[in-house]
Amino acid sequence: MKQRDAKAMVLARFREWAAANGKSIPYTAPEGGHVFYNWLRKNHAEALEFRATGNPWQTVHGWLLQSKMVTH
Repeated sequence: MKQRDAKAMVLARFREWAAANGKSIPYTAPEGGHVFYNWLRKNHAEALEFRATGNPWQTVHGWLLQSKMVTH
């Protein structure tokens, strides 16, 4: 999957996850999206099937930060 498609999917899943779990956006908890990322890996691993160098968490966290979905 292309990164732009994966990014769109991840951000959509974040909005859904936040709404279902009563989390505000931006999500300001210190874990900075780790809870979401672990949920995503477990429930929607297809969203993480993109080409990237390094750790997928770093890419996803960067997307969340750039989109102002998380603050940490």
